[in-house]
Order: sequence, then structure tokens, then C-alpha cells
Amino acid sequence: MMKEKTIMGVVKLKLDKIKKSTTINPLGREIKYGFNNQEESTAVLLLHGFGGKSSNWNYIAKKIYQELDLPVYVPRLPGHATNRSDFLNSSAEQWLRKSVDSYFYLKSDYQNIYLAGLSMGGLLAALVASNFEVKKLSLVAPAFYTINKNIAFAPYLKYFVKKLDNDFQINQADLSAEEIDYHNNYSFNYYPKALAELYKLIKKGRKAVPKIKSPTQLILSSNDKQVATDQIKDFLNKKMGQFLVDQKIYQKSPHVIINDLEKERCAIDIINFFSK
Repeated sequence: MMKEKTIMGVVKLKLDKIKKSTTINPLGREIKYGFNNQEESTAVLLLHGFGGKSSNWNYIAKKIYQELDLPVYVPRLPGHATNRSDFLNSSAEQWLRKSVDSYFYLKSDYQNIYLAGLSMGGLLAALVASNFEVKKLSLVAPAFYTINKNIAFAPYLKYFVKKLDNDFQINQADLSAEEIDYHNNYSFNYYPKALAELYKLIKKGRKAVPKIKSPTQLILSSNDKQVATDQIKDFLNKKMGQFLVDQKIYQKSPHVIINDLEKERCAIDIINFFSK
């Protein structure tokens, strides 16, 4: 079987495969609120998901800052909100490294870190919390298990198939130029190479869960078509025990709970959890 070139087990970054015209979509620029207050001892780190963007968190990030007066940071994970070539040259190791560096960035100035992650961001948040001191952890639709079990074959399929159509559709009349550009690069296809990197994090995240000792909130939706809500709920209850202190199951939201039908409720639940 063919093998990708690696450095100490990490997929090698091939700069010549990334378009020279690559820029960051405004929807994916990092978000910062409230960093003018140097006396605050607590900061909030929010991590977006696979193929997602920082602006998915913008509504809730702003609400957290307004309601709790805490600084909030939403980083952009490597390969996200740029283009397809950049995405396919990013990796699980890069996404995790950026998450850890973002934690270090905040921890250098703030004693307490509240951490939340959506989907793959939930996996990254779990990995950070399992290794470093996190005061509170909120997992929103964390991708420990997916509805489509074929992701387990992505590490093998990537050698034979570059992309698969996922039947995604948009109404361009309702979208901005930035939104259309984002969807053109990330929404219309599955890329086995990228999914194989996600699957690495799924496996790492599952192993990390029993090591989490932070009070943890879990937010899921029964209408989620991407992650296996019941399986995730059972898994975390079994592995986390007393540290899983708050659980919410929504009924209407699709996968991106933080920026959809029940984003207001999600903001309230996260704010209430962080403020306890």
C-alpha cells in the first residue's frame, strides 16, 4: 500500500501543493473579544469543527463576552476558511497543535481557562482538557462517533479516491460572496484524505476522555444527522462519570448547534454553565 511521506509520523506539509493565491476568507478570521481588561483572571477558548470556520462561534462568543465580561478567543484551525488545496494539506496534528497553542496563548495571561468545542472542535477540546488544566469544558455535538460509519475506511480509501459528492445544495441568492466561496471549497464534497485526519482525532479523543477531570457540559441534538447522539451520550456517561455534570439534548438543531435554530438556547446554556 502507498504511504504518505511523514516526519516522525506526521503528514508532511507540501507547500508547493497549496495555491499561491491562498487567502483567509473573512468568515474564518480569528475572533477576539474583551482582551483590553488586564485584570481578569479567566478567559474563554472556543474551537470550531472539521471544515468549519471561526464565525460559527461568533454569536455565542459575543454573548459570552457581553454577559460574563470575559475575554473570548476563537482561533482558525489550519487549512480552514482558505481553500481546498490548503485544507487537503492540513492534518490532525496541525489542528491539535493549534488548539494546544491557543490554550497556551490564553494560559500565559489568565489563570482559569473555560473551553468549548463543536464537533471536531469537541474532540480537540477533550484532548486539551485531558492533558492540561481546564476550569470548565463544554462539548457541543462532539464527534466521538459519527452516523456514517464509513469514516473508518477513509485511511485506506484516500489512496484511491480523491473526493466524493455529498449532495450538498445551497441557494446562492441568500448568501454573501464570502459564504459562497466558503461552500465552494468545503461543502460540496467529502475528501477521504481529510476524513482520515479527522478519524485520527476521533480515535485519540475517545482514548483521552477517561483522563478528563474538568467539570464538563454536554450539548447534543436529536436532529443531528452527522454525529451519533445516543452513542456519544452513552459513551461519555460511561467514561466520565461524575465529571459530566450538565447534559442538554436539543430537538430542533442540525449539527452546527452553535449557529443555527437553537443558537440562542445554546448560548444561554453555555453561559449558565460557565457562570456557575
